[in-house]
Amino acid sequence: MHNISSLIQPYFRNTLFLIECCNGKLISQYAYYRNEEEVILMPKTTFTVISDPLNHVGGLNIVHLKEITDDADERTNLRSNDRSFYANKKKLQDSIEDINRFAKIAKAFRTYPNDHNLTKDESAAIYIYTMEMSDNSNIYQILNQILRLEDRLKVRPLFGYLKLLESATSKLPNFKGIVWRGIGKDVTKSCKKD
Repeated sequence: MHNISSLIQPYFRNTLFLIECCNGKLISQYAYYRNEEEVILMPKTTFTVISDPLNHVGGLNIVHLKEITDDADERTNLRSNDRSFYANKKKLQDSIEDINRFAKIAKAFRTYPNDHNLTKDESAAIYIYTMEMSDNSNIYQILNQILRLEDRLKVRPLFGYLKLLESATSKLPNFKGIVWRGIGKDVTKSCKKD
């Protein structure tokens, strides 16, 4: 709940997503906040709006989403090669200023050995993905912003890290259940039921 409560600001327009997911990956034991159930939904995950947003008193909007699954979908089984985590970290350096400090922290606090046979680098990649930066933003927010850029060349430096992250999450079991996600702004205009 820490992540949601820190994003939801009273008396401002906020959005809380109730997400029914079936292919999420439970990453709690590898995350920065290990006491919270944290689920990662991969970038290729798509959703449908189940109901129009509910507007609550105090500016909170609730949007109900459901993951769209395709039984014929062939999942990518990318595995990390012998590249070191520091090589992948170097590629992120241009995008994230604190990456050197984050890499050292992740290397110190990663979960290894672990129940899912993640390598040291894979465990550290998940840990970095969940870390907060000094300005209260997150690595995953920065990655998502970069992935949405029209200039696809700016995404290229992230491929090594994203491959490492995909390799790590492919080893984790799927999580099926409800996921909550809060955003500190009103995004309901883009969330209408079909």
